[in-house]
Amino acid sequence: MKFFPILMFVLAICLTSCKPGDSSTVSTSKNCTVSGRYFNRTVLDKCPGTLPVDIPYYAMELDFSKTDSVQIRNGIEKYSLPFVATDNDCEFRIVGATQFGDMIFSVTGDSTLTLQDSVWTKVTAASIFKLAETANRADWDYENYINECIMAGTYTMDKKVGGPARVIFLPNGQVEGLENYLAYDLCIAGDCLEETEPAALTIDFTTRKGERETFAVKMPDGHKLIQFYSIGAAIPDQKGGRSIGALAFEVKAPAGMERE
Repeated sequence: MKFFPILMFVLAICLTSCKPGDSSTVSTSKNCTVSGRYFNRTVLDKCPGTLPVDIPYYAMELDFSKTDSVQIRNGIEKYSLPFVATDNDCEFRIVGATQFGDMIFSVTGDSTLTLQDSVWTKVTAASIFKLAETANRADWDYENYINECIMAGTYTMDKKVGGPARVIFLPNGQVEGLENYLAYDLCIAGDCLEETEPAALTIDFTTRKGERETFAVKMPDGHKLIQFYSIGAAIPDQKGGRSIGALAFEVKAPAGMERE
């Protein structure tokens, strides 16, 4: 059979050239491969001067742990969409990203991803994402970055007896030094943005009994002083609209350690 050597030759070429990671896979576009977790630096780099709630964005985190789909987190939900390479170098398309259609993004060799999300955000500039940072942050998600820029740090709180107490807010959402609380959760998206009237940044503390208590957060002097205000009870059959009450407690950054 004369065609047998030709068949084997073609098979050999396929076995050596059609490997995972080349242009035959949807995660590769003309020698540019996208993988790993990317975080929205357009939003994060403005924090804490401008908080995430005040910046329009399509996503906070893009996770390319699979070769044919991207997992998207936007602060409210987590969902997965397919993505494919386009005909342009280092360019990809998220299929069905919004009601307006697909969304284009490109990657560069320095681990930067540019998402063309202007139709969604109504901002003329694209959003810049960066690949997850050093190894000690490999397991971080976008909440860790938000916590780091807004709350994380070591503070003191005046006690009626015994003098100042040390309070530590960790990027992972844990809190140390507050007698009644073990963890915290900042609101940056969703219905909780309208929890109070007037609108304010809110934080949920998890008590040692596993209950959640909500406070309004104010920073009248940057990170030199963080104040936590009680809020009124939920209004029956209504979302949000809860009044901001009295100051419950406050923490201060030690002299020389303040963040602007």
